[in-house]
Amino acid sequence: MVGSLIGRTAAIMLGSTETTFYTIAVYFGALHIKRTRYAIPAALTADFVGFVVAAVTARVMYGG
Repeated sequence: MVGSLIGRTAAIMLGSTETTFYTIAVYFGALHIKRTRYAIPAALTADFVGFVVAAVTARVMYGG
């Protein structure tokens, strides 16, 4: 349901993160970078932080 806390949380999560592996593939492919040693763990960490902040933001803004 769009009006529910879960629906709003999901909408915030989708709006606050990007498709991580697609972005890394496009940007690194355009620059011909083959070693993504720290980029993937950093991007996944940023996604996780984005999910947590989205959940907290939805709870603060819309109650729950």
